[in-house]
Amino acid sequence: MDHRSQSAFALAAFERVLQVYGLGDTALPDGLDRGRISRLRRKVKCLAQAGRFDEALTFQQEVAALVPHDPDVYMKLGILHWAVEKIEDAASAFHTASGLAPAKPDPHQALAELYLGQDRFEEAIREGKTLLRLTPGNINALDLLSTAYLKAGKLDKALDITTEMVRRSPLDPFGHYRCGLLHQERGEWHAALEAYQRAALIAPEGSLERQQAESAIESVDRKQIMEIMILASEDGIFHERLVRSVEEATTERGFYLSDEALAFVEGALTLEAVTGIANASAATYPTPPRPRLYN
Repeated sequence: MDHRSQSAFALAAFERVLQVYGLGDTALPDGLDRGRISRLRRKVKCLAQAGRFDEALTFQQEVAALVPHDPDVYMKLGILHWAVEKIEDAASAFHTASGLAPAKPDPHQALAELYLGQDRFEEAIREGKTLLRLTPGNINALDLLSTAYLKAGKLDKALDITTEMVRRSPLDPFGHYRCGLLHQERGEWHAALEAYQRAALIAPEGSLERQQAESAIESVDRKQIMEIMILASEDGIFHERLVRSVEEATTERGFYLSDEALAFVEGALTLEAVTGIANASAATYPTPPRPRLYN
């Protein structure tokens, strides 16, 4: 990540922590130099907004030394460490915030996101579980935990969590789309295609979510067609069953195609076409028509 990209990322992250986590300037206990602390806080904010994160971090450390029992101070400190890619220092600050406010979910959300970005999936899972325990049913917590399980290769657990996401937010296309991805990874073509179709139906027309879902439907069809054609080129009995009924023959073998893909296979059942498609590379393999959306 170059300096400009890093600065943009860090600024966005810092602002998100302040806004999404609701981190403001908390009331100060008696006996502190309120004027000095207020000046330091203003410096931190101005420097962070200017992208001068190292300097902002120095002043935020002074604030933490003066107000050592405020979890929000350590949340800001953590995000500034994160902004300058001091990952262990960031994690330490977030853990301190959690220790000061054990019932507060924000440190665990920050830690889960931090660890995910570092491919430390087991730690991300641990923090995601804690976040979900503190905020049962929270969609962000479910999303983080599902992502951590997915990246850790624990597909069954990722699917369980994602299914819960869909149950709690059935009109969010993202949950259906991720269910499709997980079913596809498990080779469950029927469930994958149905999940993608639901995502495409729910997503607004012209949206990125709709485009992703339609592309995923096409991808599922393409991969299955390739396997079907290879199988048909090697197994004469399967080829004959395809000629009699594409839908029955493919269903018996565990495939599940969209209507457009079924029509594509039906039109490519000459032995020459089957052999040619089976031998084709992914780059030259013909694409079935873009799927329509099912009611």
